[in-house]
Amino acid sequence: MMHKAKLKDPKYRFIMLGVLVFFCLSVVVCTSQAKADTITLSPIIDTFVYNKAPDNSYGNNTNLMIQGIISPDYRCRTFLKFDLGAIPDGSVVTSAELKMYCWSCTDSCDIEAYHVANDSLIENSMTWNSQPSAGLTYLDQAPFYYNQWTSWNLLTSGDWNYANDLDDNFFSVKLALYSESSQNTTAYFHSSEDIHWSYRPYLEIEYAPIPIPGAVWLFGSGLIGLVAIRKRKNLA
Repeated sequence: MMHKAKLKDPKYRFIMLGVLVFFCLSVVVCTSQAKADTITLSPIIDTFVYNKAPDNSYGNNTNLMIQGIISPDYRCRTFLKFDLGAIPDGSVVTSAELKMYCWSCTDSCDIEAYHVANDSLIENSMTWNSQPSAGLTYLDQAPFYYNQWTSWNLLTSGDWNYANDLDDNFFSVKLALYSESSQNTTAYFHSSEDIHWSYRPYLEIEYAPIPIPGAVWLFGSGLIGLVAIRKRKNLA
């Protein structure tokens, strides 16, 4: 048991108080830095490509079209690109949902979202013939319905290596019908050019930034203080 005289020593009590303050501050700062933030992003590029007009660009269209028709063979795919520059590098993404509003469709089926590693999309020149390749495994698939929002959870499959996209500041995605060559479905979504801004597509990301160096320093200072007190006790 610690001697009562040592507890009454002003220097010892001052050191103990300092260690306690450092430790509490480190916990508070680290906790506040780890708190998740949510950001809503509008696409900087959104367009669709059409196999029956393989050299045409639809970047200025107010609609985003996704289609699969068996006969004749009509297919449309939609591409979107988002700027992730506002999210700190090294952050942990805990939620990522892409949302689009379907204002017209001929039938309902699933639409698959694929990650596009090549971020060099150009809205007003992208065509069916120049469309970039996408990942082989979809990030998520979701059904669409008339006059309803469609939402894709981009973390569902676990195949999105978001750390790479945070490093280069961009995320690109392709949307296509499930088994598009065997469907008879057409869906229209509002694009970012649509006058109805409340129906425009967006990406909502929840993330937790890494602790800042100052928080780590405070925590380390507390540990060093505890070690010093322990050594002093052993020498006494």
